[in-house]
Amino acid sequence: MKGSYDVHVHSTHSGGISTLSEMIKMAHRLGHQSICLSDFGAIDPSQVESLLKECKGFTPTVYSRADISPKTPRELSHKLNYIRRKVDLVAVECSSENVCRFASTNRFMDILTLAPTAKASVFTELVARNCSKNGIALEITLIPFIRYYGKVRAKLLRMWRKILAVALRNNVMFAIGTGALSKYELRGSREMLLLAKLVGLPQDLAKQSLIETPFKLIERRILERNGKIIIPGVRIIDEEKD
Repeated sequence: MKGSYDVHVHSTHSGGISTLSEMIKMAHRLGHQSICLSDFGAIDPSQVESLLKECKGFTPTVYSRADISPKTPRELSHKLNYIRRKVDLVAVECSSENVCRFASTNRFMDILTLAPTAKASVFTELVARNCSKNGIALEITLIPFIRYYGKVRAKLLRMWRKILAVALRNNVMFAIGTGALSKYELRGSREMLLLAKLVGLPQDLAKQSLIETPFKLIERRILERNGKIIIPGVRIIDEEKD
């Protein structure tokens, strides 16, 4: 699909088994316009700048993403202060309702994901309303549905359908990422749409989640980093030169 993104991809820098170059080549073969490299929350702070340089000049375009897995709101706030202006996307993996609720109120967050151990109850109506208000997307990570079958997959599907019901009632944005650790776990846009449909996401929203939502999130963060957004909803427009 033209213009599609995979917003959640790992390389050997963050526990993956394929190199960045291998992931990029496979994403290109699968037809993606862009991928978001989720390595920036796992590496040493001194390596961030060199990895940012390594990501430049590829097709598909590689955007930087930091995944944060905090145990407390305080830990999340501390990590955000360091990383938020260095990367294109910030995602938080929520393992508790407390962390999920705090993350949903933070305007420097872009994406919420749910930890493998999290229950559907962490994504409450309040969290969903906050996400909708603050333009934070809920990510559907596809790798569990790629890896697991039978009772495990059925349990995951039941949980996610409960979460989707809450998100849809509150007009939450969605993002779709494979969460791939290997080039063989990457999927093309058509397969990603089919997996999202399996989870229960309507087709029109699934397409938005692959194209429009990632573009919108990344554009917002880049504009903010360049001083074009001064407060939420207020953007500086360059004056036309005579």
